[in-house]
Amino acid sequence: MKTRILQKFSLVFLVFYISSSSYSQMLKVELEEISTNSHSIIRGIVSNKWSEFEENGRDIITIIEFNAIETIKGTTRSSEQVIIPGGAVGEIEMMVSHTPHFYLGQEVIVFITNDYKGRPTINEWIQGKFQIINKRIIYENNEILAENFILGLKNFMQKGEQGKIEIKIINFLSYK
Repeated sequence: MKTRILQKFSLVFLVFYISSSSYSQMLKVELEEISTNSHSIIRGIVSNKWSEFEENGRDIITIIEFNAIETIKGTTRSSEQVIIPGGAVGEIEMMVSHTPHFYLGQEVIVFITNDYKGRPTINEWIQGKFQIINKRIIYENNEILAENFILGLKNFMQKGEQGKIEIKIINFLSYK
């Protein structure tokens, strides 16, 4: 009897452990590394977004277009386009963990790199997107001015992308 109870408890524990540990986690990547590994960093507004099937007919991608307000790194363009895995085509939806979500009219700072197929995408997915609301962003649990964030990035690039990115933080609110 004791053995059966122990076996059932072990089985329940094992199922719980496997299911709780199967949720994906994303390791934090330092902003310096994200910046260095991005060929482009822009401040822009989402102007268009649509999803479509990949060439293989199975996977779905979402294409996001930005009207560039400012180019922080890379070639200056009036618009940029990136591809994010996942999206919805008709009744079919494909969700990919840790991908950034965008909506029309949203103002953002995005770090752009190329995916394994050479297409532009957001570097480090959700870690490479900063939404601007009322001229502020959330960075390391602090609400800071977007201009201070951009200035820190530009100074980092002027130093040859060496050292740390220094961002003047004025605590409006703390999200700890």
